[in-house]
Amino acid sequence: MFVDDEVDLVFLARRILERHGYFVEGFTDARQALGRFVSDPDAFDLICCDITMPGMSGIDFAAEVLSKRSKIPFVLMSGFVRPDDAIRAAELGVTEVVSKPDMMVEMPLIVQTAISS
Repeated sequence: MFVDDEVDLVFLARRILERHGYFVEGFTDARQALGRFVSDPDAFDLICCDITMPGMSGIDFAAEVLSKRSKIPFVLMSGFVRPDDAIRAAELGVTEVVSKPDMMVEMPLIVQTAISS
Protein backbone atom coordinates (compact mmCIF):
# COMPACT_ATOMS: atom_id res chain seq x y z
CA MET A 1 0.00 0.00 0.00
CA PHE A 2 1.28 3.47 -0.90
CA VAL A 3 -0.37 6.52 0.71
CA ASP A 4 0.38 10.13 -0.18
CA ASP A 5 -1.90 13.14 -0.67
CA GLU A 6 -0.07 14.01 -3.91
CA VAL A 7 -1.76 12.15 -6.77
CA ASP A 8 1.34 12.33 -8.97
CA LEU A 9 3.53 10.68 -6.32
CA VAL A 10 1.04 7.85 -5.85
CA PHE A 11 0.99 7.31 -9.62
CA LEU A 12 4.79 7.43 -9.87
CA ALA A 13 5.34 5.06 -6.93
CA ARG A 14 2.86 2.57 -8.38
CA ARG A 15 4.61 2.65 -11.77
CA ILE A 16 8.08 2.26 -10.27
CA LEU A 17 7.10 -0.58 -7.95
CA GLU A 18 4.92 -2.42 -10.46
CA ARG A 19 7.88 -2.43 -12.89
CA HIS A 20 9.75 -4.32 -10.17
CA GLY A 21 6.99 -6.92 -9.80
CA TYR A 22 5.05 -5.50 -6.85
CA PHE A 23 1.28 -5.05 -6.78
CA VAL A 24 0.49 -1.64 -5.27
CA GLU A 25 -2.77 -0.22 -3.97
CA GLY A 26 -2.43 3.56 -3.93
CA PHE A 27 -4.40 6.04 -1.86
CA THR A 28 -4.43 9.83 -1.59
CA ASP A 29 -6.50 9.81 1.62
CA ALA A 30 -5.19 8.14 4.78
CA ARG A 31 -8.70 7.54 6.14
CA GLN A 32 -9.67 5.62 3.00
CA ALA A 33 -6.42 3.68 3.16
CA LEU A 34 -7.09 2.84 6.81
CA GLY A 35 -10.57 1.60 5.93
CA ARG A 36 -9.10 -0.65 3.24
CA PHE A 37 -6.43 -1.94 5.62
CA VAL A 38 -8.94 -2.65 8.40
CA SER A 39 -11.15 -4.56 5.95
CA ASP A 40 -8.32 -7.04 5.23
CA PRO A 41 -5.12 -6.42 7.24
CA ASP A 42 -3.40 -9.50 5.84
CA ALA A 43 -3.77 -8.32 2.24
CA PHE A 44 -0.67 -6.14 2.55
CA ASP A 45 3.01 -6.99 2.88
CA LEU A 46 4.16 -3.39 3.38
CA ILE A 47 2.81 0.12 3.83
CA CYS A 48 4.53 3.32 2.65
CA CYS A 49 2.94 6.56 3.82
CA ASP A 50 3.69 10.28 3.73
CA ILE A 51 4.04 11.88 7.17
CA THR A 52 2.28 15.17 6.37
CA MET A 53 -1.22 14.76 4.98
CA PRO A 54 -4.55 16.52 5.48
CA GLY A 55 -7.16 14.81 7.63
CA MET A 56 -4.90 12.20 9.19
CA SER A 57 -1.14 12.41 9.51
CA GLY A 58 1.12 9.55 8.53
CA ILE A 59 2.12 9.20 12.19
CA ASP A 60 -1.54 8.76 13.23
CA PHE A 61 -2.11 6.38 10.33
CA ALA A 62 0.93 4.33 11.37
CA ALA A 63 -0.33 4.19 14.95
CA GLU A 64 -3.70 2.82 13.81
CA VAL A 65 -2.22 0.29 11.41
CA LEU A 66 0.46 -0.94 13.80
CA SER A 67 -2.08 -1.28 16.63
CA LYS A 68 -3.92 -3.80 14.45
CA ARG A 69 -0.90 -5.56 12.92
CA SER A 70 2.26 -4.67 14.81
CA LYS A 71 4.72 -6.58 12.64
CA ILE A 72 3.77 -5.19 9.22
CA PRO A 73 6.70 -3.37 7.60
CA PHE A 74 5.83 0.33 7.61
CA VAL A 75 7.83 3.07 5.87
CA LEU A 76 7.12 6.74 6.58
CA MET A 77 8.20 9.34 4.02
CA SER A 78 8.61 13.10 4.16
CA GLY A 79 10.27 15.95 2.34
CA PHE A 80 11.56 17.05 5.73
CA VAL A 81 11.70 14.66 8.68
CA ARG A 82 11.44 16.49 11.99
CA PRO A 83 13.32 14.89 14.90
CA ASP A 84 10.04 14.53 16.84
CA ASP A 85 8.50 12.60 13.95
CA ALA A 86 11.46 10.22 13.77
CA ILE A 87 11.30 9.60 17.53
CA ARG A 88 7.54 8.97 17.46
CA ALA A 89 7.91 6.68 14.43
CA ALA A 90 10.52 4.60 16.26
CA GLU A 91 8.27 4.38 19.33
CA LEU A 92 5.43 3.09 17.16
CA GLY A 93 7.60 0.43 15.52
CA VAL A 94 7.85 2.02 12.07
CA THR A 95 10.41 0.12 10.02
CA GLU A 96 12.04 3.10 8.34
CA VAL A 97 11.67 6.85 7.81
CA VAL A 98 12.91 8.08 4.42
CA SER A 99 13.28 11.36 2.60
CA LYS A 100 10.92 11.84 -0.33
CA PRO A 101 13.50 13.17 -2.79
CA ASP A 102 15.63 10.05 -2.29
CA MET A 103 12.62 7.80 -1.92
CA MET A 104 11.56 7.74 -5.57
CA VAL A 105 15.03 6.85 -6.83
CA GLU A 106 15.55 4.24 -4.13
CA MET A 107 11.95 3.03 -3.76
CA PRO A 108 12.45 -0.57 -4.98
CA LEU A 109 15.41 -1.09 -2.62
CA ILE A 110 13.54 0.53 0.29
CA VAL A 111 10.57 -1.79 -0.28
CA GLN A 112 12.72 -4.90 -0.60
CA THR A 113 14.73 -4.02 2.52
CA ALA A 114 11.60 -3.25 4.59
CA ILE A 115 9.89 -6.49 3.58
CA SER A 116 13.02 -8.51 4.36
CA SER A 117 13.53 -7.05 7.83
